[in-house]
Amino acid sequence: MKNRPASASAFGLPSTSSRRSVLKGAGLLGLAALSGGGLVACGQSNTGSSGGSNANTVKLGLSVPFLTTPFFAVLDAYTKSEVQAQGISMLETTNANQDAGKQLTDVRSLVSLGATGILAGVVDNKAIKPALDYCEQQKVPFVALDDAPGAGKVYIVVRADNKEMGATSAKKMAELIGGKGKVLSLQGDLATTNGKDRSDGFREYMQANHPQVEVIERAAKWQGPLAGSITATILTQTPDLAGIYMQADTTYGSAVLASLKSADRLYPAGNPKHMPLVAIDGGAEGLDAVRNGTIDAIVSQPLDGYAKYGVEYVKKAAAGEQPKTGKTDHNSEIVEFQGNLMDLLPATLVTKDNVDDKALWGNSPKAKA
Repeated sequence: MKNRPASASAFGLPSTSSRRSVLKGAGLLGLAALSGGGLVACGQSNTGSSGGSNANTVKLGLSVPFLTTPFFAVLDAYTKSEVQAQGISMLETTNANQDAGKQLTDVRSLVSLGATGILAGVVDNKAIKPALDYCEQQKVPFVALDDAPGAGKVYIVVRADNKEMGATSAKKMAELIGGKGKVLSLQGDLATTNGKDRSDGFREYMQANHPQVEVIERAAKWQGPLAGSITATILTQTPDLAGIYMQADTTYGSAVLASLKSADRLYPAGNPKHMPLVAIDGGAEGLDAVRNGTIDAIVSQPLDGYAKYGVEYVKKAAAGEQPKTGKTDHNSEIVEFQGNLMDLLPATLVTKDNVDDKALWGNSPKAKA
């Protein structure tokens, strides 16, 4: 399979083939979704209209941007568990494979197959608008997970404050490098809100608090091989590079660490050749890299919360409930964002001190399956 997920050996860890099975299974699921579209056996199937308030009439459709990363493979697994726990049904997950046009088709297909609510990570935050318009016309609520659309109406967005995660990463990086030096920021896809927010948060914090830190920004577009290539180039061009900020350890980790190894810079913290590394996401192998000192810190996303509250919001939408701004009962805050409501879930800075916390999604059995 192309764009294989990060392997443990590439993180400087023993091989863990069992973890890769999550991706293999998820990839097969994505292929099945494209050719099938049947119900997952997670509760009763829908026999009512899209506006039904009974949980048994709620049929969820999940559209993910790609399944070649543990992040979305585990999100898929969490969502299936929540569907079972909350007593609703679910169509087979669709995999857009980073194709914005295909995601539009996927969403339409899910609606045509009877989805009464859509959960989706967004491939392109502007290109998604026709899908949102279609769902609005069909009276099918759309809940965006992890990223926010740049145009169009949704029922709600469930994500962490990505700008704040970028700032938290910058604060930790500044601490690691003594507040000065050149730092590579491996950006995500700037066509996504997350890619922009994680870049802005990191850069703006450094500009405001550590002007002696020079941020070298390169867009890796959520593509591991591209991130590895960029890292190799910057290491050659900038021998005094002081640190690397990865906006997605689950996508960039293996390739970046492979490039560091080739450049003889892959050493644990405490070694004079160690390259300080800070990341966002918090996958299983990223957490193992924190344990062995290869990565200094990761801002772990509340991936389980994305699934839990995403499914809950689909049910609330079916029942005719409307979310409101303000504090929630799950330690978050609902705010307005570009004409939509957004539930901002808290993220966690992970270091060696708390890396074994079982509440972290990267430590869950789903992430290690």
